[in-house]
This record gives sequence, C-alpha cells and structure tokens, in this order.
Amino acid sequence: MEDYQVIKVKFNEQSQACHHLFYKKNKIGKSETNEFNSRTLFVNNIPPYYTEQGIKNVFSVFGRVDNVFIHSKPTSNPFIKQNEIHKKSYFEHDDENNDDEHGFKIAYVVFSQEQSVDKSLKKPIDNERILTNTDTIISTGMKKWVEEYKRNFVDAKKLNKEIDEYMMNYDEEKAKKEQEQEEMANQPDEDGWITVTPKSRKSNLAFTERNIEKMKTKQKKKRQQMQLINFYSFQMKESKKEYIAQLRKKFEEDKQRIESMKQNRKFKPF
Repeated sequence: MEDYQVIKVKFNEQSQACHHLFYKKNKIGKSETNEFNSRTLFVNNIPPYYTEQGIKNVFSVFGRVDNVFIHSKPTSNPFIKQNEIHKKSYFEHDDENNDDEHGFKIAYVVFSQEQSVDKSLKKPIDNERILTNTDTIISTGMKKWVEEYKRNFVDAKKLNKEIDEYMMNYDEEKAKKEQEQEEMANQPDEDGWITVTPKSRKSNLAFTERNIEKMKTKQKKKRQQMQLINFYSFQMKESKKEYIAQLRKKFEEDKQRIESMKQNRKFKPF
C-alpha cells in the first residue's frame, strides 16, 4: 500500500464513523493507450453501496470529475460501464456477476484535467469527505434491498421485444442456411463432387422400375406392421374381457358360499 494515498469518507454529516478509500494514479501497460489515463485515479476498498455520484462527491475536492467507472475487480477495459460489459438479458443468469454486486469494488475516477490527479497525490486532505447529501441520496439497508428486489421482476414489454428479436434473427439465419444448401445442390466442386442434401436427394429420386419396386415394398411393410399392431390390440382387449369374466365368476361363487355359511350359522365376520 506504499503507492496509495488515503481519503476519509463519512456517509453523511451526522455519521460518527468514517471509511477509508485508497487511491493512486492509474497505470496501464506499455502497449495500451487511452486519452483518459493521464487524468485517472485508481480507487480501492469501495463498499458495495457506493454509487458513481457518491464517489464524485468525495473526489470533487481535487477538481471537476467527468466520470466514474465502478468494477468488481481491475480490468483491461476500465473506461466502460460494468452494465455495458455484461449484456442484460432475461435468458442469461450469471451467478458470478450477482455475487460481485454484494462485494467490495474498485473504481476509476476520471478528472477533467491532469492537474487534479497531481493535486490529489501531492496534497492529500485530512478532512473527512461526505458521500451523500440532500442532492444525492444513496439507498442503504432495507430501502436498498427493496429496490434490488423490485429490479428482479421481469418487464413484459422488454421480454417480448427480446424474444421477437431473437426469433427474427433465428428465422433469418435458418432461411440463409436453406438458401445456401439449395445453391450448393447439384453444383460440382473443384474436384467434380456434388454435395447431396436431403432436399436434393428427394427431388432427384428417379421414377425407375427399381425405385418403384422399392417404394411398393416399403409401403407393404408398413401395412404389415399396422396389421400386426391391430392384432396385438385386439388380443389385449380379448385378454381383458376374459380376465373380467373370471373375476365376476369368482365374485358370484364367493357370494353364494357366504350365503350358505350364513344359513348354517357358520359365518362369523368378527
């Protein structure tokens, strides 16, 4: 932590305790260049409830802050919003990203001028900075949980729009593939080979005597299978009828035997 400077942050004017943020000048690899880098601070130890506007309030003491990019960990693309990196889709569920929302984070604070970065490093302040005020209220605790819970509900209009776009792209891709297959059918390649597709195989079936005999044999086999299935169905029905008849016969015999025992006073059910 030798390269870092420290800035103390209170949640609001009434807060007694303060939180410590650690920051330093942002460094990137030799092969990477960006217009924002020379006027950017890398900030660590950011609680999960901190917002972009809240961080702007903290670091505005050094100069005007143009933008704040919050991420779950250091990244090679720091100047992109986190919600732009991960596509918001109702059909995508990323447990790893959901876990990151509840942990401590890092941020890249971009100033309007390079002098603001130099000022923050050469003249750090000892006074506590205020995270939230009447103009920028930050939700915490129960209120924050309620807001997160409400955001979990599906927006029917957005969901329908996403489904329509997906199906439209799917239909376009399918039509494109079918068209390519049709164009490839019966077209010899460089070696003279012809790509056979299911459609071309069906359409090019010649009505020769041999093919006609094959079709007749196939149809005859299907009819035999259907007859066999019908026979099994008939056999099962007959077996059920015979079984039910036996049950009825046994029931009548038991009934007569009980009546006979009653008459002879030998029937004792209890």
